Amino acid sequence: MPRYHFKRMTCSQGFTLVEAVVAGIIAVIVGSITFTVFQMANQMVESGGISTKIQMQYSIVVMQIGKSIRGANVVIENQTWPPASNAAATTTQVIYLFNSSGAQTGGYKVNGTVLQELAAGSWQNFRIGPSDVQVTAASNFSLSGDKRWITLGLNVFSTFRSLKDTVTSKQEAFTCRN
Repeated sequence: MPRYHFKRMTCSQGFTLVEAVVAGIIAVIVGSITFTVFQMANQMVESGGISTKIQMQYSIVVMQIGKSIRGANVVIENQTWPPASNAAATTTQVIYLFNSSGAQTGGYKVNGTVLQELAAGSWQNFRIGPSDVQVTAASNFSLSGDKRWITLGLNVFSTFRSLKDTVTSKQEAFTCRN
C-alpha cells in the first residue's frame, strides 16, 4: 500500500486562528475607544444645545413679562383694588396687572416649578412652543412700594436626557406706565 506523505506548505496563505483572534481583539478595543469618544462628543453637543435653548427661553420669558408690565398701570401682589397707598416693597410669587381704571389685565405666578400666567380668568402654564417654562422654587417677583417697579427674580431651567441646565435671574427691572 502506497504511503502518502503530506508536505508542509512553506508559503501558507491566510491567517492562523491565533492571528485572527488577536486581530479581532484589537478591532474591539479600537471600536470601543472610538464609540466612547463619539459618545462624549455627542453629549457635549447636547449640553451646549440645552444651554442655548434655556438662554432663549429665559430671554422670551423676560421679554413677554416685561411687555405686559410696561402695558399695565399698576402691579400688585393680590387682587385687591385699589392697591394700598404707601405700601412697603414686597417679594412675592404672584403678581396681578391692572390698568388705570382698575380692570385686571393679567398676572403671573410661580407655582412649584412651573411659571403660570393669568389668561382669560384662569391660571395656565406659561408655554414657549410645546413646553412649559420651568422655574426653580426660589423664583419670585419683587415689587416697589409704589407698585410701579417690578424686578423679575426668575431662575429658568430645562432638563433633556437627564442633563439639567439653569439660567439664574439677571434681576431685570421693569416699570409700569404712569
